[in-house]
Amino acid sequence: MYPEFITLLNNYDVVCFDETKLDDLDTVELDNFIFHFKNRKKYSNRKSGGIAFGYKRYLENCITPIQTDCPFWSRPVVQWFSIDEKIFDLKSSVIFGVIYIPPENSIYTSENALSDIELEFFELQRTNKYICLLGDFNSRTASLQDFNDLVDTDDFLAQNLIDINEFSNVDILDKLGIQRKRHSTDLNVNSYGRKLIQFCKNNNMYIMNGRIGNDEVGKPTSKNTSVVDYAISTADVLYLVENFDVLPFSSLFSDIHCPLELVLNCSNIKQSNVNINVESGENNTYIGKWNHDQVNEYKENLDKESISQLLSFIMTKTENVQNVDKNTIDEIVNEIRDVLLNSARNTFGEFVQKTYGFDYTGGKQNHRDWFNTECRRERRAFRKSKRLYKRYGSRIFKERLRRISGYHILKYFDNCMSNIWNAQFSDTWVSKCIEQKLKDQFQQECWYLLQKVETDLTFS
Repeated sequence: MYPEFITLLNNYDVVCFDETKLDDLDTVELDNFIFHFKNRKKYSNRKSGGIAFGYKRYLENCITPIQTDCPFWSRPVVQWFSIDEKIFDLKSSVIFGVIYIPPENSIYTSENALSDIELEFFELQRTNKYICLLGDFNSRTASLQDFNDLVDTDDFLAQNLIDINEFSNVDILDKLGIQRKRHSTDLNVNSYGRKLIQFCKNNNMYIMNGRIGNDEVGKPTSKNTSVVDYAISTADVLYLVENFDVLPFSSLFSDIHCPLELVLNCSNIKQSNVNINVESGENNTYIGKWNHDQVNEYKENLDKESISQLLSFIMTKTENVQNVDKNTIDEIVNEIRDVLLNSARNTFGEFVQKTYGFDYTGGKQNHRDWFNTECRRERRAFRKSKRLYKRYGSRIFKERLRRISGYHILKYFDNCMSNIWNAQFSDTWVSKCIEQKLKDQFQQECWYLLQKVETDLTFS
């Protein structure tokens, strides 16, 4: 290796590479670094493509490669790895994906490039909210908006949907002082760029280029003045970002691309203000649903004395505005909340709902052994998305429904079938029946098949 290249590596704890042009016979060794490679299989007479990542040896017990099925033929490749949560003082690890999507009009081009990556992203997102993708996407996005906003919806949805943040967490950008609008010196957009923008909108991912750190102008990432290399992440990762920059081009390190530099804060982690932790078997008390027919009753149940005392308190505190601080405002808000909630309890009543753990299989429905909390959660998400799309018809809910029904349902049906295979059935008729049903009418007949198998046979 060139001494200059070794000096560059030593400046960083983790390094990622695209287009390594290595094969399985090549070896790269450096005293204080550990490298992992994902090489392109032989598709031509010369070496091409390939990705790699490396880290300093003191991080050996903190960084773990994640093996997935994403191939590297004419389709894209992503090499996943995770950094232990202890590094960032978090409750879960941070997952990184090194991306290389072959350029358009090459022999390796794939129209389903981002779709293949998205499938693996879905699988990882089920258990982790800290995910960052970086590398060569060969996507030109100009300054297209990469998130869903109320302006994207119809007037009826904007007026009737109470909490748009359930589907878009763009407000986190405002909390962190990050500008919503991206800037870019590259004004061109290609088909990969449009797909990348849609990928970000579907999955609440945010592009760092052109809005964070030293790259608020959207510097070009190649010597041809185009922006094709990106760092994108979920909103939770943005709390960790200390700086992002596009470094100057150097022919010593690449033939055309500029290095990207991402600095994460490992010592002073900002946590979300809202943390929900429901333990297994805990009894939770809820207020009944709002009923518009009981509006007058709700008004009558408002505690007039408490309201009068609250108004007096507000008038007293606001006589001198300079004495009003955060604690005073919190106290006023809490008093208003208590008045409204007490009236709601007296009007709509209360009920107790038990939150069950992962292994619970009881309840009103007689669920099968394989129908665990994970299946129940996915079914609930599917039904909710279906109701929202049917009611509002917005493309936000359409994408949400497409993502869940097109991937999650298929994936969890497949997991259910795997659980049955693991139950060690020995009857060959069962194997043939399941295999045939999976091939012919998987989604419509799968539930019937599972019930029939359990009825006819006993789990071993």
